[in-house]
Amino acid sequence: MATPDSVQLHRHPDSPYWRARFRVWNAAQQRWLWKTQTTKLEDRDAAMAVAREWARVAQSAGPGNPRGLSREDVLETVNAILRLSGHQAIRESAPWNEYADRWLEQKRRHIGAKTWQNYKGRVKNFNAHLEDPAILIHLITVHHLRDIQSKIRAAGIAAATVNEMFTTTGSIFADAHAEGLIPRNPALLLDALPSTPNERRAFTPDELQKLGAYLAADPDRQEWLTAFLLGLCTGQRLSDCTQALWTQIDTAAAPWWVWQLTQGKTKKRVDIPLVEPLASHLKRMDPKGSLYLCPTLATMRTHGDGLSFRFSRLVSESGIKTEIVEGEGKGKSFNPLTYHSLRHTCNSIMANAGVSQDVRRLILGHASDQMNTRYTHLQIATSGKALAGSIGGALSKPKAKAKGTNDRRLTSHSDTATAGQAKHSRRHTG
Repeated sequence: MATPDSVQLHRHPDSPYWRARFRVWNAAQQRWLWKTQTTKLEDRDAAMAVAREWARVAQSAGPGNPRGLSREDVLETVNAILRLSGHQAIRESAPWNEYADRWLEQKRRHIGAKTWQNYKGRVKNFNAHLEDPAILIHLITVHHLRDIQSKIRAAGIAAATVNEMFTTTGSIFADAHAEGLIPRNPALLLDALPSTPNERRAFTPDELQKLGAYLAADPDRQEWLTAFLLGLCTGQRLSDCTQALWTQIDTAAAPWWVWQLTQGKTKKRVDIPLVEPLASHLKRMDPKGSLYLCPTLATMRTHGDGLSFRFSRLVSESGIKTEIVEGEGKGKSFNPLTYHSLRHTCNSIMANAGVSQDVRRLILGHASDQMNTRYTHLQIATSGKALAGSIGGALSKPKAKAKGTNDRRLTSHSDTATAGQAKHSRRHTG
């Protein structure tokens, strides 16, 4: 009498392949039935091995197995058949926390330290709200994500912070999907929370004058003056400006010195012409054997009570009125006027002077990879003229110094911008 695990092989006279005959449980009829399936194999021993695997899985699905048929049973059988057939086995799933850790380590080689720490913190926060961080990644559904989103938001975390966390974890799911570990990216089904971003603002011309004069008035603040002018005249980030090296400055370039910077955040190379008033300031500086333009600031950390905090304090000490704005989220507040505001200021002055968005993105490094490809035809002269005509023109000293004015005072850009607009109008109407 045939048992549930009985296996038979036969070959049709018109086919080279062996056909397997094994028993499967029919739940509707509550009995075992014979099932015939071609193995697509010509070798009898290999065909028998495949047939036995089928029979084993079929028996596992029957009433005699209280554990039932698991995904692992099916995957093991399929992989056994693939190996017997000379094919590569299907890649198995992985625990979420292990895969996320590997993803972070791979990203570490390609992004800046601060960005990587942000990614790591978001993954840590996600894991803390996941019931089992070791859950197999393919078992995580959008329902898990919605539950986590609700819990974190209920704890008073800003919507923007929650959205950033799911942007990072969504990238991890996207890579897992590309590798065939999951059938779909569950993060794509998750709606982002509505949020109001904390907006920084640009410095006004009067504020630039006031802060520049304050920094220039004290020899102990000369490094901060250098960092201030670097941020204002190049639009680069605080860490890049305070970590700037003399070896990055091409002093042989003409008509402008060129800062050959590899941005810390994006790891992208940006060549930035150094225009007035930054150019004259750098030429007056004495490196004194230091590698850094700002040797003391280069040793300080950026956040917390470090450089960012100290710059904000200098802004306040210069007489500029600043207001701490209440931000979204539990206990959140922010200062809309920080060192990063110099980046906004540089971009805004260029935009107001008519510099195209393409050139501005090239200088500030805001472009995506696709955009950078489009902008590779731009030459150093293009960005040099853009910076010199906007930043340099707006902030250079007046040709005729009025009596009683400070030599180091930065001039307002309003007259220059007005003249530039008039010239632009004449060129297009004439």
